[in-house]
Amino acid sequence: MVNVDTTGYGGRQVVEVVRVFTNDPVRPELRLSITGQVKSFASVEPRYLQLVGQVGASLSGTAVVSPVEEFVVTGIRAEPEHIIEARFEELIRDGQTSYLVTVKSLQVQPGRHYVMVHLTTDRPSRPEISIPVLIIIR
Repeated sequence: MVNVDTTGYGGRQVVEVVRVFTNDPVRPELRLSITGQVKSFASVEPRYLQLVGQVGASLSGTAVVSPVEEFVVTGIRAEPEHIIEARFEELIRDGQTSYLVTVKSLQVQPGRHYVMVHLTTDRPSRPEISIPVLIIIR
């Protein structure tokens, strides 16, 4: 069995090469190329957030998550949670539901800080959508 993690590859083609070992003396090893198109579950714009500023500045940003397949966002959490505050709200545009994700930095120390925001969905096949956040405080 071959498992391929396609997280973050929605709408793109994935190519994986598998090595197969046989007892055939002529061909003891085969290489199989597996190619497939990954279906998009959602569009995230921008794909990641970058918050940059000086010590003491208020840093925040937003991303819009638009379902390609129907789902409902049921929750949000940040990892680690003490670095940012994250919330979401439902948007209706042209009769389509999207979600506005807003993050605000709670970090006050200079440096680079990496956070993941996870949206929980009602779909067992895709229980989470993750948005990377980079905070740079100078």
